[in-house]
Amino acid sequence: ASLPANDRAALLAFNKKVAELQRAVTGTSAFTGEMNNRIRYAKEAIVRTGTANTAELSKKLYDIERRMLTVGIAMNGDATRSRREFEALPGINGLINGIAYSLWNTTAGPNGNLEQAYQQAATKFGPVHAAVKALAAELELVEQQLEKAGAPYTPGRLPDWKG
Repeated sequence: ASLPANDRAALLAFNKKVAELQRAVTGTSAFTGEMNNRIRYAKEAIVRTGTANTAELSKKLYDIERRMLTVGIAMNGDATRSRREFEALPGINGLINGIAYSLWNTTAGPNGNLEQAYQQAATKFGPVHAAVKALAAELELVEQQLEKAGAPYTPGRLPDWKG
């Protein structure tokens, strides 16, 4: 160890804290990807079903989809700004992955910059995680309405059978 940690217990505790946040962020990011896929299939199911409440369901899905874009920007940063050669702040994934990368080869304790980046990521992630949970519940309700309308199968939804 070229730079011995002043307090190995503090370094280990910080590593565990970062790993737990990274686990939650990565899982939430994967879950939002699955939700976007479910939305895509639900939109197609609405078109194929042609029920009386098609417009209402389409509006609900559109609203969920728009709010999912906001979640995506918070999680991954604004890719549209980057593509147009503007600087964009990193998303939560970028922040937490940067911290984890910085900790891979260090034996020194966490510095103030890493702790500040962790606090920033954790603070940003709380509301985003809550928003994803709320959006998932809304999507579940739309999928239940699709099932009642006899819509074709969509991923993540088990069809009812009363045989």
